[in-house]
Amino acid sequence: MHTHILFIALWFVFACSASGEGPELDSSSLVGLTELDGRSAEFTSRAAIDSGSVQYVFSWRELSSEWTQYNRIKNDLGYVLEFESALIGINRVQLVPCKTASSTRFWQDLSIVSLAYAGHDDGPPDPSAFSAGLVEEIGGGGVRETPVVELETGTYCGVHVLYAETPEFADGAEDEMVGLTVLLRGTWRPEWNDTKLDFELKTTLGNGVMHLFEEEGVEPINLATDGVEIGVERSLLGLFNGMDFEVMNNKALSKVFLTNLVANTTIRTTRSPSE
Repeated sequence: MHTHILFIALWFVFACSASGEGPELDSSSLVGLTELDGRSAEFTSRAAIDSGSVQYVFSWRELSSEWTQYNRIKNDLGYVLEFESALIGINRVQLVPCKTASSTRFWQDLSIVSLAYAGHDDGPPDPSAFSAGLVEEIGGGGVRETPVVELETGTYCGVHVLYAETPEFADGAEDEMVGLTVLLRGTWRPEWNDTKLDFELKTTLGNGVMHLFEEEGVEPINLATDGVEIGVERSLLGLFNGMDFEVMNNKALSKVFLTNLVANTTIRTTRSPSE
């Protein structure tokens, strides 16, 4: 019995982190995202959302002056990294129906799955999804918001963000990012050495964040009466920790980075009840 549970759990974890072939993406969702000015350290809701409406907003926080001026950062192992390109792909973001959230909570209670969520199935995306994809510059200034998704009904208990392969129609996609989850290009050096070495890290591996509303004290959201704004914040602090450029190959570096990216993702929910 325990052996079977462990086998299923390990398969589940592998499915969560592997890039695999995701669900069919809805190209009709392709609408330009809005970029808003400002470098806010904290995500702030800007306006009430009408009932039946869902909007996703993406931002970065804890940006150092070294990063904003030079795209330079030092990790916990003493490696100084300078980036020419630092891009990630978001394949899909969507609300999670309460029924699905309950099954995910089962695995979390077993302490087997903490942050990842499969999100890879043969069915269509949830109606709440923004599935056109987008490419983000790591540590980019300001915030980006998706077009509002309009729904008449639906009860949801969480949100899922999937970092995975960039579709060719994704907002902000360049030719070299199509089909990739992460592109990091620049130089690295130990802090005790002035010699810079070039590197380029590309990966199609994926990872995801499963956030349950109850974790932030938010009740299930009924879109028949509520609207919701989902703020997805990422911290630059510690994002490149554990990446050992002297001993790790690209696959190992990619896994460490994606693990950090998921751990550094914070989701904030703002509900707008109808009058």
